[in-house]
Amino acid sequence: MIKDKFERFFLKKFSEESFLIQKKAQALFYFAMTVAIVMILLIFAFVFFNPDILFQAGIVIVFIFFISIITLFILKTGKYYFAANLL
Repeated sequence: MIKDKFERFFLKKFSEESFLIQKKAQALFYFAMTVAIVMILLIFAFVFFNPDILFQAGIVIVFIFFISIITLFILKTGKYYFAANLL
């Protein structure tokens, strides 16, 4: 399944870590993915329902989206604590 491939891609560095760190990394992975998806949906919601304040809200939404993507790639490098404190 595609969910398992994404999870393996981002979390394979944690296979030799303790069970607790593996679960924390997995939770952070799902949280960062959820935040990124919600930010994309939020942009579309502003485009269609309230385009007047899209620029104001868009700056923050895009910033949070990129932070969550950066968090995912830091998580991929195996640096859980840095990724957790970034997001």
